Amino acid sequence: MEELYQLSKNLSIDESMVLFRGRLMFHQDTNTGLVHRVLIYSGEGTGTSEELSHTEYVVEKLMEGYYYKGHSIYMDNYYNSVKLAHYLLEKQTYCTGTLRANRKNNPKAINDKKFKKGETICQYTEKGVGVVKWKDRRDVIAISSEHSHDLVNITNRRGIIKSKPLSIIKYNEYMSGIDRQDQMLSYYPCERKTLRWYKKLGIHFIQILLLNWYLLYNKNRCRLCSSKGVRKMTSFYCSMCEDEPGFCLDCFEEFHRNI
Repeated sequence: MEELYQLSKNLSIDESMVLFRGRLMFHQDTNTGLVHRVLIYSGEGTGTSEELSHTEYVVEKLMEGYYYKGHSIYMDNYYNSVKLAHYLLEKQTYCTGTLRANRKNNPKAINDKKFKKGETICQYTEKGVGVVKWKDRRDVIAISSEHSHDLVNITNRRGIIKSKPLSIIKYNEYMSGIDRQDQMLSYYPCERKTLRWYKKLGIHFIQILLLNWYLLYNKNRCRLCSSKGVRKMTSFYCSMCEDEPGFCLDCFEEFHRNI
């Protein structure tokens, strides 16, 4: 993938279960949903080292070669910890995501404090990593070394205005690439229980490759030309637009003039 596509700033790491009873760890581009790297986990003892825990080892392997470039990683509470956030920050890499209440080095005030719905408490470590606890229908704990935990008003699907910490809003926004990938792969499942495990994995990898090809195929097309029924490839895109659409040089100005 390194030769075909340059990753954007925002990346996500998550896991997916496959019928071979193992677990696949994904490294994705959040803007497109492209799967960049896959790590196979098949049981205890897989992916560990003396210096790193299993989850830290997974992040280390998937991010190999991408440190010191200012990337932002979005992960769920399976991976996140204060220790990992500090480790990534030393490598000029940011992280944001949910956090388990029983993780080591969590600020004590975060776990001890109890409050009503809508209330929050936030605490920062000496290295600038913020941990927030927000009461919604249940307690939600989040960690971020990039975004603040200030409350921001957003409108949900029902049209109701709700206040959420900015870090949680960004986490929900940038983890959508994984949801999109799971959804698209679920439409045409090819794995069968009767197949041997290595065949199931092989088929699953082919599905991921096909989905990557489809996403790249759509990303490199000029948005304005496509709306006119013309297929034109381009290597330019607008980084200011929400989904970073591609544009020909001639179409770039025309599209933004008519917004």
